[in-house]
Amino acid sequence: MSGPLFKDPIDIRSATEARCYQGCSSQLDEVGEILTLQRSTYVSAALLYDDPRLPGLVQTLEQLCRELTESLALKVTASRRIVASSQPA
Repeated sequence: MSGPLFKDPIDIRSATEARCYQGCSSQLDEVGEILTLQRSTYVSAALLYDDPRLPGLVQTLEQLCRELTESLALKVTASRRIVASSQPA
């Protein structure tokens, strides 16, 4: 894989929103974006460890929704795109 993940790289310092939320029934599209971002960050680890079955790569949308109903998550957006997210370990 070569080139940037996004067509136009985003400087995280230009983030326009950072908020915590819990649950996912009304924010399914956002949870899908977070899942895509999560998977993209695990690709390099999967290549390094030669393991395409790392939990971050195989987690389903339903599993992530369930996880978000049990804990809070931080979502950072810039230009209406999610550029970072974090959950408690």
